[in-house]
Amino acid sequence: MISISLLVYLSLLLYVDAYKAQGNLAVVIKTGDRLFSSDDDPLTAYTPELWCQAADGDTILELSWARFVRTHDRQPFEASIDDSGKRARLILGEVPVSRAGKYRCEMRTTDSELLYGNMFVNTRPYVHNNGTLDLEMSDIDPTLVISKSTVKLTPGQSGALSCPVKGFPHPTILWYKDGAPLEESDNIFVDKDSIEFALVSAEDAGVYQCVAFNRFSMVVDGKEQEFEVKFEQIVEMRGGYDWVLPLTVILIILILLFIIIYSCQACKRYKAAQYNVNERERRQGRTAEEARALKADAV
Repeated sequence: MISISLLVYLSLLLYVDAYKAQGNLAVVIKTGDRLFSSDDDPLTAYTPELWCQAADGDTILELSWARFVRTHDRQPFEASIDDSGKRARLILGEVPVSRAGKYRCEMRTTDSELLYGNMFVNTRPYVHNNGTLDLEMSDIDPTLVISKSTVKLTPGQSGALSCPVKGFPHPTILWYKDGAPLEESDNIFVDKDSIEFALVSAEDAGVYQCVAFNRFSMVVDGKEQEFEVKFEQIVEMRGGYDWVLPLTVILIILILLFIIIYSCQACKRYKAAQYNVNERERRQGRTAEEARALKADAV
């Protein structure tokens, strides 16, 4: 049996004449039993560095340039080259689980030979909260994450469920409904981390659970371990009269708006009427005084 140490070389090596790339094949973001992560509060853990070097037989070559590239999004990361100039490192340290993935080490030797090799940053599956989920851990199962919010689907329409689980290697996902494996049908389509309902019916209500797992070794030459997380959510049907409440709220808002506008207009009219009465009385008083003055002059 070929050892993992040899597989490190077989996976990482690209021969250019007698040159080859060497490095540590994989490191692990060890999150322990923590299963939640989000953009605002990411799950982090201390992670060992990745390193690579160029070799000509037993001779380690000096490097003039090196970098690491995360392959899934082609994001480059600066490599730190040792003082000896013979080893490039990607210093990770305390990093979020989103840094997990496949990386490519790219190196150029001082005699202008370009070499590269693939390596991996692994992490167990975890639930990624995009900010819309209200989550809690199960009191019984330490690998079970429960959504406290129900998912509402409308009978007679299409619908979908998602399994917000990430990890690297990419987890395998299995779906269950009410404790039994979920089978695809003409109405239900399962696509890895999501379920699509062509036409929702009352029978689709229930407890849905996605089980995500991946496998990797925690140490060099170690035995692969399996890591698992479960995500549970409840699906309920919207009632036939669910539209009544939002419509009632809208009508109440419109009525209140009408009352406010009408009251403002009535207030304006009242003030205008008061002004007109005062003005009329003032004018009538002035006219009476003028009449008395004319009568006095006539006498």
